[in-house]
Amino acid sequence: MPPEFFLDRNLGRRVAEGLRACGWIVHRIGDVFPEDGQDIADEEWIAHGLDQSWVPLSKDGRIKGRDLEIRPVATMWCV
Repeated sequence: MPPEFFLDRNLGRRVAEGLRACGWIVHRIGDVFPEDGQDIADEEWIAHGLDQSWVPLSKDGRIKGRDLEIRPVATMWCV
């Protein structure tokens, strides 16, 4: 089964539309959380996506250096 992606709000609608145009299944943070996920902490949306077996995508390069944000990935994928 192909992966499904969960996009952070910083990737915008165009990225989601482009991936969908290529046949990928894409879930945007605004599709799941109210108010486009503005009040959702990174660790919360990442953990939610991983719980659904969705691959989280973000262009926020600082996430990889923050323990709270990377913990769900490390826990789920044994990174």
